[in-house]
Amino acid sequence: DRYTYRGIPIVVRFDWDRNIRTSFDTGSKYYLPHRILLGPINNIPIGTSDESDMSNMDMFYDRTDKKHYSDVAFYIDCKLLENYLAAVAY
Repeated sequence: DRYTYRGIPIVVRFDWDRNIRTSFDTGSKYYLPHRILLGPINNIPIGTSDESDMSNMDMFYDRTDKKHYSDVAFYIDCKLLENYLAAVAY
């Protein structure tokens, strides 16, 4: 089952966990290890420096190990468009 908060689905971001472990480890504990961002998904668009890079993706599915593989090289980022539409917690 999916967890929700007031009907809003909670999406666990494992990549955030990896970044927090890498960048916020004080040696004895993690600095602010629990984080949340609540807001509409269309308020956090994803962009790249060059649209043509997106067409140079090499992706395939291997039926033997049931995994998707991808080879990409581009810059990607996301921005918060309207601050008033987001709530954060640490």
